[in-house]
Amino acid sequence: MAETTAADTNLQQPNTPLSTVSGADQTYYECGAGRKLFFSFAFILLLPFYISLPAMLFQRISSGLWVDTWQLSLLAVLFTILMALIVFELIFSLRAKVDIGEKSVAFTLPSGGGGTVPVIFYESRDILYEDIQSVEQRCEILGGRYAPMMMCTVRLILKDGETIMLGRTNEKDDDPKFPFPIIAQQIAKRVGEEVVDRGNVMMSFPRRILGLSDQNKLEPEQEIAQLNSQHNVFLVLLSTLLVILLLLGIAGDFIKETTNNGERARNSVVLQ
Repeated sequence: MAETTAADTNLQQPNTPLSTVSGADQTYYECGAGRKLFFSFAFILLLPFYISLPAMLFQRISSGLWVDTWQLSLLAVLFTILMALIVFELIFSLRAKVDIGEKSVAFTLPSGGGGTVPVIFYESRDILYEDIQSVEQRCEILGGRYAPMMMCTVRLILKDGETIMLGRTNEKDDDPKFPFPIIAQQIAKRVGEEVVDRGNVMMSFPRRILGLSDQNKLEPEQEIAQLNSQHNVFLVLLSTLLVILLLLGIAGDFIKETTNNGERARNSVVLQ
């Protein structure tokens, strides 16, 4: 479904989002109609169930049913997180776009590049290529050394000193919604410069959410390999723990059911 100009053919990957061409040197990125329809349908379908949860909680609490209400409360919290993610993705699908034109790049994207969490605030800009000093790319590692999340970030550095975070994509995501590394190459080519690689930096996840600067530079190969190894060990231990808890839960249910069957059989004999 993707089309680009002949000059950008070598920059495109097979699995890129919907991209259309308008004009001789223009590339346009936006989410496809299928994605917009999917999240719109999911939001409309789940909304009535979500709205009914507060009424259900109020009815149970007002009736003095406190023992089992915590389960419904937990469901409400998880449902709220799910609905929030759907809303964020729906807004992104409807609003996000990048228009790489002949003389300028125009875009509507999450403010600050979207950060590591979804946002509802968006920024629209139209920047002339002659005002861009450089296009930078770096790998930001968040989540600590045992659960790292590697994000490829793309920034535009303007000649007046302003820094614009264009976007972020997961380093291991082969089909991002917007291929920002490719977009960076396309913009840099029109600016007449190469994409500047700033290497790898370790970011503090809490400080990143708060918008504070906190970073440590890492060696390109050795540190990344060590992080990946620690991450793999962490995932194995976490998966093992989850399997053990699941087995304990199944065993507990089985023992409880066996005990209940024995009690019912004994009571039946006594009654007879």
